[in-house]
Amino acid sequence: CLLTAQVGPPARCIVDSAMPLVMQHWFVLTRYVSPNAYMVVMLSLEAFFEWTIIHNFECLYQFDVMFRHTAATMIFAHWIYLAAAFISLFAPEEEHEEEVVENQSATGSIE
Repeated sequence: CLLTAQVGPPARCIVDSAMPLVMQHWFVLTRYVSPNAYMVVMLSLEAFFEWTIIHNFECLYQFDVMFRHTAATMIFAHWIYLAAAFISLFAPEEEHEEEVVENQSATGSIE
């Protein structure tokens, strides 16, 4: 968004940081074909994205402060996303109310 708003030039360190995010969207449909391959590809691209942001962070100081804030926010958001994925491996999922209603109407009984 910052590039399309012309806040800064399309410098290599800026474009390099955005490319792994674009590449993550290329492989989304892999999730339905091979969940294990999807997980490996997404974790690899996530590690590459974070490494790229951290590596290019010093370069962002020559541009507007919004580039640094955006990069830091993206790293933080992705860490929260990874933490949620890690926690979901060990925490049981709760049933959604919609599923309970569907199960009740399918069986014809209310428990």
